[in-house]
Amino acid sequence: MAAEISPAPDSLTSTVVGDLDQLTQDEIEALRSGSPKIVTVDPYSGDVTDVEVITEAELEATLEALSPSGPSARSWSTGCASGKPCWHDNPPGNVHYQFTLGVTNGTWDTVRDFYTGDYYAKLCWIPWNSTTKFCMPERNGTKALIQIGMQVTGKRVDLSKTRV
Repeated sequence: MAAEISPAPDSLTSTVVGDLDQLTQDEIEALRSGSPKIVTVDPYSGDVTDVEVITEAELEATLEALSPSGPSARSWSTGCASGKPCWHDNPPGNVHYQFTLGVTNGTWDTVRDFYTGDYYAKLCWIPWNSTTKFCMPERNGTKALIQIGMQVTGKRVDLSKTRV
């Protein structure tokens, strides 16, 4: 069950941190690994609900469909270079936000899928028409495409070279 922490900044009513309770042990190991994967997150709980291991070719094809290449920068910028951590917009083809190592707080409207690149990542967001911020329970492994499943407002990106 997701833990609720109150109060939260930015006029939010609370922050909810998801969990891994729906995953099998194999999925948890895949989540924490450096293998290419698609990670599915529930937008209204922060829970990680599925982890699908995929090939490098499948990952590259999925990322190519989400975002054209663009500039790289420190912290975050619009546009995403190939293989770099990127929060993709919804609908695809508009603005994409690229991030670098560290914790970045901000507001990135109409985002959906996040690619971690060679970093471990933990995200926080606000679903459309909500005042609650939801966060993933932990940093997942590298080379993950995190699918939130709907348009959200990104609020925090935590990228690290280590999982914990």
